[in-house]
Amino acid sequence: MQRILRWSLLVLGLWAAAPLASAQKEDEAELREHYAEKLHKDFVGKIPWVQSLEQARGTAKEQGKLVLGYFSRSYAA
Repeated sequence: MQRILRWSLLVLGLWAAAPLASAQKEDEAELREHYAEKLHKDFVGKIPWVQSLEQARGTAKEQGKLVLGYFSRSYAA
């Protein structure tokens, strides 16, 4: 009886999670689209951006400049 109950709960859990996985893929695709849109904005092309703090610190030290950190949520409108 416990075995049937465990299998039933597993099947129910998988059934309930299926729409979430689909929605997550759609959300991820939308996030990637928004990210690509941000990369095409004017301010992005005016500065040589890097995604590594270590690289940014090294370049800043070599050039005697400061590091600017820009944090964004790609899905923010």
